[in-house]
Amino acid sequence: MKKLLFSIVFLSFFNFYSNAQIGIRAGVNLSNITYDLDGGSLSFDNRVGFHFGLNKSFVLSNNFDFRPGIQYSIKGAKSDDTNISLGYIEVPLDFIYRTGTDGIFINLGPYLGFSMSAKADDVDVKENIESLDFGINVGAGYKFTNFSLGVQYGLGLSNIDKTIGDSGSAKNKCIGIYFV
Repeated sequence: MKKLLFSIVFLSFFNFYSNAQIGIRAGVNLSNITYDLDGGSLSFDNRVGFHFGLNKSFVLSNNFDFRPGIQYSIKGAKSDDTNISLGYIEVPLDFIYRTGTDGIFINLGPYLGFSMSAKADDVDVKENIESLDFGINVGAGYKFTNFSLGVQYGLGLSNIDKTIGDSGSAKNKCIGIYFV
């Protein structure tokens, strides 16, 4: 219920400012989970997922924008015998630096992710995943006349696996290619 209420409040925020530009964002994720354990680390292969949602750009100055958003994102990892799929409602809070009239931009900002689903080979493992993920996004892109194309790296900073305890951590890592 808290997630639904948060989503409604956030979408209301989007509609409050009519002078800002709303964009539909969609893209592909190449994600992984890094496990750092006391006895070493676990290695997985990258998993292909997707993300889609809305964002809104607010012009702060000639070269700076603030671009909050809300999106659904599939992350996870895979190995030869396991496929982990994690679904999140994410709230990226990106600050955009536009380099000038050439269309190139750089983005940086935190993100919050609210766990919506977690499966390991079609088995529900949501009770093993923390309900909140947070991290930093950093990326770059190019703004064309009617849309933008970008790439960013999401570095997870929180331990997402409840079963590890104090013996280590598991963190999301994600490269996203998107258009707005």
